[in-house]
Amino acid sequence: MKNAAQLLVQKTEYLLTLRKQRKQRIKDRHARKHPVRDWIEAFLQAALIVLVINQYLVQAYQIPSASMRPTLIEGDRIFVNKMIYGPQLLPGFFKLPGFFSPVRGEVVILENPTQHPRGTMFSLVHRILHMLTLSMVDIDRDEMGNPRASLLIKRAIGIGEDRIRSVDGDIYIRPAGAARWHADEELIFGSADASPIQRLVPPEAYADMRRFAAIISRSEAGIPLSEADRSFATSFAQQYPPDINTRDQLRIEERSAMNPADPRISAQRKRTDLGWYLPPGGMLTLGDNRDNSHDGRNYGFVYEDDILGRALFIYWPARRWGGIQ
Repeated sequence: MKNAAQLLVQKTEYLLTLRKQRKQRIKDRHARKHPVRDWIEAFLQAALIVLVINQYLVQAYQIPSASMRPTLIEGDRIFVNKMIYGPQLLPGFFKLPGFFSPVRGEVVILENPTQHPRGTMFSLVHRILHMLTLSMVDIDRDEMGNPRASLLIKRAIGIGEDRIRSVDGDIYIRPAGAARWHADEELIFGSADASPIQRLVPPEAYADMRRFAAIISRSEAGIPLSEADRSFATSFAQQYPPDINTRDQLRIEERSAMNPADPRISAQRKRTDLGWYLPPGGMLTLGDNRDNSHDGRNYGFVYEDDILGRALFIYWPARRWGGIQ
């Protein structure tokens, strides 16, 4: 019995000695480290953690334009849930499965379909710097030095098998199997009063916009304009903000009436009259600031796999802190 107790004491002392020696080796190793090297290692470890969080869980994003007013305004900094729809394995590469699919009415972030990529390595470095600095550093700039909008934030309006049409700037949706067209505000928010959608062009302007579009179409076709038409077009352009999407739609109607035999214009007119069809898995994303937004009316529909995440909440400025609906 006594020998067993002595053996236990010896074994315990041996283990304690090993533990003490291991701690001393770690302490000596840290003491030999150069302070700069120690700081670099700590920074790289922190950077790796930030990268993993930004790439797979939550990403910081800064609102670059007024296209989502009043929901989001220029300069707002927000967090985006990357995990919900499935994050990309690496920036720009292979989307992992998510927990949910995007649904109508959600504010989502997506890659800009109109931007031409600058190469795999540049995209990777750009995304990493963007993530590490919480969207404060953006090296992806145009020839004028302005940041390129490589990511867009919009509201998901149309989903697969919807038909979408625009009348005087208002969006109407006919879901698959529905008997009638619904205003998007009614379908998504229940009523116009509960909707955050903002219009800059008043309803009474659209009668004059038709005349404005007709004048522009005649000018583009090389038809001489009267002084009255020139004066009207100048006055209209100065009086109202440009609802470019509706203006282009009206121009197509005018050009179709002027030249009904043109197959390209006829196809555009047909799509305007019947509405755009979204294929299964397709989504139409629009800005809440309808008359001042470059969105799906310009670049077309995207697929659910193109959606990178859902907007969570505004974290800066502090006075605007809160969830995003």
